[in-house]
Amino acid sequence: MAEQWLAVIFPALAAELWNLDGTLPGVWIADTRQRVWQMDAGAAKQGIQIGMSAAQARALAPQLQVMQRDAEREFNLLDRCAQLLYAWGPQVVALQEWPHALAVELQGNSRWRARPQALLQAIREFAGERLRIRLGLAPTSLAAALFAWQGKDGELCHGPADRSFTECWQEIPLKLLPANDTLHARWESLGLYSCGDWLRLDRRERALRFGPEWERFLDRLRGIRADPRSPWPLQEEFVVAFPLLQEVSDWQGLRFPLRRAFQELRLRLRHRASTRWELLLQGRDAQYRQLLHSRDPLTSAELFLQLWQERLQRHPWGFAARHLQLRAMDTENWAGEQGAFWEQNLLREQGQLLDRWRARLGVDSIYRVQPRADHRPEYAWHSVVPEESETNTALPDLRPRPLWLLPEPIPVSVLHEPETSELERIEGGWWDGHDVSRDYFRWRRSDGAECWVFRDRRSARYFLHGYFA
Repeated sequence: MAEQWLAVIFPALAAELWNLDGTLPGVWIADTRQRVWQMDAGAAKQGIQIGMSAAQARALAPQLQVMQRDAEREFNLLDRCAQLLYAWGPQVVALQEWPHALAVELQGNSRWRARPQALLQAIREFAGERLRIRLGLAPTSLAAALFAWQGKDGELCHGPADRSFTECWQEIPLKLLPANDTLHARWESLGLYSCGDWLRLDRRERALRFGPEWERFLDRLRGIRADPRSPWPLQEEFVVAFPLLQEVSDWQGLRFPLRRAFQELRLRLRHRASTRWELLLQGRDAQYRQLLHSRDPLTSAELFLQLWQERLQRHPWGFAARHLQLRAMDTENWAGEQGAFWEQNLLREQGQLLDRWRARLGVDSIYRVQPRADHRPEYAWHSVVPEESETNTALPDLRPRPLWLLPEPIPVSVLHEPETSELERIEGGWWDGHDVSRDYFRWRRSDGAECWVFRDRRSARYFLHGYFA
């Protein structure tokens, strides 16, 4: 049976969520029997142990914090991890035998076979420095979870390559099974320490002594019985949301969590990408929402952060943010960049420059000028977005025009009439209600400026319309 399930277990998630920023000396959580159920690394250093009575723990380390479980925060973090795992497998399930355990099916995933370390590194980065994780790989989800419990934090545990799964699973200690303390004590009193010891007993005797549910559990563990589980719901929207470790009121404090949110979304997007991103920051009594547009799909974290820096420094949020949400909008298929090396680099640099200008100045402030077939100077051009393809507009054969055209003509007094040969007559506009009849000519002002002036043939007045360089 080929290895196909990867289990991801957070052994102390409920406690560690309360101390993600490391400001507390330690945190532990008690169960319904008032015994230590979970603890973080700080509590472990003070000598706190799982199963210790709450009274003993308080007496041993009174300075440590005793917290209640936050089920909503625990679920939200598991949901984020599950959405990340969907980038590598078609099915992600919750292993309900343990509080905070997930498994992803990897069978037939060429991406996993080609780059197994990429997934492991993504999970480690997701967990960060404050969340412990256990990773296990096996042909069944239950076996993968038990392998994970045998391993060390942050390392992938699986059976030796030179041994079959049938041999490896029998060495799994029974103390790792999710049974109560009474049943574990019974197993030890009978000399049953591993799954292999269990297997040597008669099947009927095992069911009578310990109940048929454990017989079914071991069958599912070995893969000889089906283990149907409901898949973890896959989000249709690409959004990441999480509370900030500390209140953030400037760009430097927001940079790291924003990078983390982008990297999570990039892993979930897989072969898709986005050119529109929405950032939502929430404080105690305020909310800030901002959109970012890019010319090309954003796949680089550094460019993503540069664009947001330009955007947010121009439009600061002005309060202490406590929660972050990043959404990828209008996602599209993304197969990567193609083209010749030099051409590709040039186009990428041009696109990145446009994106930075847009982030700093606004989308509507960046445009390209394109000519239009019209004799009237003010209607002979129009603005288009930079991405719009350039059309081959057939322009009339005109005399030289000034580069600097005024928004509106300004009345002037001309001291001498130009020669007839110097005039350029422009008439038109009857079709759109802006009919003009003008005689244009060059005129050098007393200060030396070379002006483009016209005489309105209806009013006989002179107007300045532009300057030559």
